[in-house]
Amino acid sequence: DGSAPVIITAAGLLVLLMVSVFLGRDVNGGWAFASGEFSVDVLVIRIPKILAALASGAMLAVAGSILQRLTANEMASPEVLGISAGATFGVAIALFAVAPGFPGQFAFAVAGAITVLVVIFFSSRRSAFAPERVLL
Repeated sequence: DGSAPVIITAAGLLVLLMVSVFLGRDVNGGWAFASGEFSVDVLVIRIPKILAALASGAMLAVAGSILQRLTANEMASPEVLGISAGATFGVAIALFAVAPGFPGQFAFAVAGAITVLVVIFFSSRRSAFAPERVLL
């Protein structure tokens, strides 16, 4: 059937999600399970962080899959092609030149990543998007 690995992976992810919600560092720096009224305070902090980590991981996976499909190269990823570096450069420009706060930094990161992506695609058009040339 082939659905067994998907079910096992989903169950494992769910177990890890539950463990990450209730297990974490306590105020003394040791590991502890959240319990009692302390758990309510901790869960308010942990759940958004966990959801953000899951969402960012999913977005990175989708970005990698899209780039691999577009470039017809299994080694293509945002890090390898320099798109992540473009986003970082955009944030650096925002921090040192403009400093507009988080929304502005996000906009500069997106602009930097898109700029690098456009440069890659325009420079790759000359080689008809040959996978080995796109990575080089």
